Amino acid sequence: MVWGITVGVLKELHADHIVLSDSSCIPFAEGLVVLDQIAPGSRITIVYSRNDDGGGMVVESIKHSISIEEFPYLPTLLAPPAPPPPCSF
Repeated sequence: MVWGITVGVLKELHADHIVLSDSSCIPFAEGLVVLDQIAPGSRITIVYSRNDDGGGMVVESIKHSISIEEFPYLPTLLAPPAPPPPCSF
């Protein structure tokens, strides 16, 4: 069951866990294999659940997150549309 989604900056990627820039260590769910090579310093999005005992987070999926710097046209695409011209009757 998914408990939440969080974002962070990857410090280390290991076979069975990740370490974020704030030094928090999050284990992978059983059987999770991260195929993408995500470079340290990358922004990531983590879908997580909780341990069976209700304890710490367990990574269910990890994906590279896009940042404004990596997609410079995003502010333009998200800008509100220009108002329509005034009616002239």
